[in-house]
Amino acid sequence: MKLSAVFLIILGILVVLSAFKVVMIGLAQFFEVFFGIIFILWNISAWRERRRWPTIGMLLVGTLMVLDAFKIAGVELSAGQIFLIFIGACILDGGLAKLRGHRRVRGKEMNKLKYQEDSKVESLDLRVSGTLMKLKLDSDDKHLYDLKVDYSSTHFEPSHSFTVEDGRGVLLLSNTMRTRRTTHIVSAKWYLRVNSGVPMNVHMDVDISSLHLNMRDLKAEDIIIKGDLSKIVLVPSELVDSTILIEADVSIIKLLIPKNVGIMLKYHGDLSWRTFYDLEYKDGVYVSQNYSTAFATAEIYIRSDLARITFQWI
Repeated sequence: MKLSAVFLIILGILVVLSAFKVVMIGLAQFFEVFFGIIFILWNISAWRERRRWPTIGMLLVGTLMVLDAFKIAGVELSAGQIFLIFIGACILDGGLAKLRGHRRVRGKEMNKLKYQEDSKVESLDLRVSGTLMKLKLDSDDKHLYDLKVDYSSTHFEPSHSFTVEDGRGVLLLSNTMRTRRTTHIVSAKWYLRVNSGVPMNVHMDVDISSLHLNMRDLKAEDIIIKGDLSKIVLVPSELVDSTILIEADVSIIKLLIPKNVGIMLKYHGDLSWRTFYDLEYKDGVYVSQNYSTAFATAEIYIRSDLARITFQWI
């Protein structure tokens, strides 16, 4: 049985009994008990939902209001004293929140994770899976990779692992939802920077996510992206030839192509809005004029229905 239901039942019984003068409870006592127990139950709920830091100030205010209502333990406070205690509790909770260094989004605590890896590998496999994640991929010159995650522990359980097999590094990233029920849409934010000197392959399988993949200065050769109901912004490598497969229905796909990269693009799907300006269509594929002379090329294969696909030179 929920604590809030128990509270309402008890409060209702007290009000009914006070009408028959079985229990003497005045209007002031009623409000003290009502709001005092609300403050207490809110903090108990915060603890049960795994929020790490219930508001200690509000818990103190609620306890004092209940004690004052029934004059328990010699507690007897005036309305002015209760108001001052409430103001002090708000200041106390604000100070504790800043001291803990947590950010809040719509009342939910945001936690941070940071990882860095400096192992020497011949190549790297990046594998990403999850739901409701915002991932930004870019290049780095200092570490093999540098990863930062901002997430709500109430909604998500991010995981990260790295292994090395025969000189090949394998980086696994996963964004798992703790609960399927939420009052509003939230996302875990992932920031990943990978060393630009290491050849890499990428495989992503995500849903309802936002991917900003800047591989311009990465040696990303084979890329597979599956992302339904997602937004995908992709910049292919200008260092190596790459093959890119995107399977994403009901999604927004934006291709940003460096001018020194040659493009061959093959699209399969129906009912999509697409713009492939400055590309020549021949034999079922779109080809850029610089494809045969460019230093690096990107072969892009897109399978998508009900998607918006745009192409832009940068």
